[in-house]
Amino acid sequence: MKLLPSRLLPRLALMIALLIIFTQVAWFAIVQIFWFPHARTNRADFLAKEIRLAALSLIHLGPDARTRYLRISGSGRLFRIIPAHTGVKDHPLVENSRLNSLRSALDRSLNQKIILARGVEHHLWFGFRAGAHRYWLIPNVRHPRPLLNLYRLLWIILGILASVVGASLILFRSNRRLEAVLHAARDVGQGRKPHRLEERGPQEIVDLSRGFNQMVLNLEKIADDRRVMLAGISHDLRTPLTRIRLGLELLTRQAEPRLTEGLIQDLEEINSILNQFLDYARD
Repeated sequence: MKLLPSRLLPRLALMIALLIIFTQVAWFAIVQIFWFPHARTNRADFLAKEIRLAALSLIHLGPDARTRYLRISGSGRLFRIIPAHTGVKDHPLVENSRLNSLRSALDRSLNQKIILARGVEHHLWFGFRAGAHRYWLIPNVRHPRPLLNLYRLLWIILGILASVVGASLILFRSNRRLEAVLHAARDVGQGRKPHRLEERGPQEIVDLSRGFNQMVLNLEKIADDRRVMLAGISHDLRTPLTRIRLGLELLTRQAEPRLTEGLIQDLEEINSILNQFLDYARD
């Protein structure tokens, strides 16, 4: 059972698709192994600093100043801070290893239990304690639902398909040149004169087409030379053979009849062969 197609174009398209898939998998593996751990650590450190700063500010500010601080933070570009008892609806977050590692890092850095939840618009909320009160720190960045990973996968698949289609179109143009060479070679093998190949495309295809055209010209020259040679031989031998036949006919009365008849028959066979040479040369 053959795993690869027998035709060149499908085989190259399949190999390019496998190469693209392998490259994507390798890239994701490299990002997962080398980049994500550092990104998680940096994100945890950044969030820990912001939560620690917000907790210290909320603890040491008076009631009026704390209210103004919460109002100002609500219009921040990076984070918002709201009290936990504001009645804003939040939803439990689906547990996974990535969020668990983030929460564990925050717990160790802040020495308190950090609560993770999903609020409105799918933002990731971080619940922390400042004195006797609890607050939510809300980054102004949406935390994607797991379903979005499916869309991301679909985009990757579409990208792979687009790459394969584009590569297939490029290969189709090159393969068309190779098929032209193949058809021309079949014509030569069957004794037909092929059309001259276009010398366009990649340099390798141009060299192949140029070499094939030169080979066809050389074969035509050899065939022409052979026809000229056969015609010349036939013409040069016909005159002395005719002279010999006339001499034999004149000697028929003096020589033995059987001998002269046999010689004349041999001359006729030689003439027949020469006629075949001439017919071949004309064709």
